[in-house]
Amino acid sequence: MARPKRWTTEQENFVRRLYLKGYDYAKIAKLFREKFGIDYSRKQIQDKVHRMGLPKLKRKKEEAIILRQIQEIEKANKEIEEHLANFNPQEHLIKILIDFEKLIEYATDLISQGKLKPGLAQALVGALKGKADIILKMTELMLEKQKQETEELKTWVDLIRKAKHVKEG
Repeated sequence: MARPKRWTTEQENFVRRLYLKGYDYAKIAKLFREKFGIDYSRKQIQDKVHRMGLPKLKRKKEEAIILRQIQEIEKANKEIEEHLANFNPQEHLIKILIDFEKLIEYATDLISQGKLKPGLAQALVGALKGKADIILKMTELMLEKQKQETEELKTWVDLIRKAKHVKEG
């Protein structure tokens, strides 16, 4: 549609209302085109706002970035809350123990095959013992808290205790 020579009061009020709500010029131009069928550019809308004497609003990119970050944080918090609502510490601990068992087997194989230098093998064994202590303490605390020891957890506790005594190949 051809652009009229004069803006109607309705068109000016429409631009004023959107501008004061904080819409950017490109968004106002898009909405104006949808409502009135008149294709004004972002720059033409900006010029009209200036001619209408509307106050210059601070539209900082930083504010938009901060708003986006807040929304992302809120979304992440919601996901964490959902995860925690479904979190089962026993299942998580068992997964850690299974992964730890695999690591011990791999390290033992490397040491027995002589694929690790003695100093590195010793450091690896020390690190595994340290991690075993942490996992064992976590398991003991969990068992103490529950005042019960299932056969499966007893097996894992025994495995960790054995892992603490892994010796160099």
